[in-house]
Amino acid sequence: MERLAGAHHPLVILAVAVAGSSALAHKVMEGDQVTLPCRYSVQHYGQSRVCWGRGCGALWCSGAILQMDGSRVISKASEKYRLTGNLRLGRVDLTIANISRTDGGPYCCRVDINGYFNDMKVLHTIRVTQAVTPFPAPTGIQGEKSDSYTDRYPDTEPLPLLEEYTLNPRSNHPKAGSINAEPTPSLPLRVHSPALYLSVSFLFLLLLGLVALLGFKRKIHQRCSFRGSLAGREPRHIIWEIQTRRPVEDNIYTLD
Repeated sequence: MERLAGAHHPLVILAVAVAGSSALAHKVMEGDQVTLPCRYSVQHYGQSRVCWGRGCGALWCSGAILQMDGSRVISKASEKYRLTGNLRLGRVDLTIANISRTDGGPYCCRVDINGYFNDMKVLHTIRVTQAVTPFPAPTGIQGEKSDSYTDRYPDTEPLPLLEEYTLNPRSNHPKAGSINAEPTPSLPLRVHSPALYLSVSFLFLLLLGLVALLGFKRKIHQRCSFRGSLAGREPRHIIWEIQTRRPVEDNIYTLD
């Protein structure tokens, strides 16, 4: 029986090692801190070497960020990493402060246990979310306006567009509520007045009369000029007789 128990002892250790390998997911907001748990039995394995890294390598942690020799920390990559818990009891939890985007991804806690392929591994995955900055709620009149505007125009509906409109020429300012009204068509200016036609006709007739009068005066002037030219063409002796006859006749009438 002892030989049988001794023959199955490595299988029991391997089963424990397989059972001790697990994976835990953590969702952390940017700027917060997170604690990744990792524990082993000091009573069974004694104080063992432990490493924390960004992955579990073939023989030891890959990308190691913290290591301990069983009782104390011997190396760490940054001050943001620290072990929390009672190390003497096998509590080697890793606390990461001020989480950033680069801290997201896998982590591995590996406990060195004597024997081949007996190391205990605890796997973790961190997913970093962006911190949400809360906006202050609007107060006073501005808050009331914001609420009424949100109630009137929800996000699912598009904002109404203002239609173009033509102002009435008789009014300098549009009436209230006339922004969304249909534009009034503008009609061409047409004057229907008989007085206008009469005035135009009278001016036209007056212009014709002036033209006729000027033509008549011109004809009279031409006739007078023609008569004067004929009188200038009479012989000189006839003109002399006419001039000398008048005083003789005057003398005759004087004698009578």
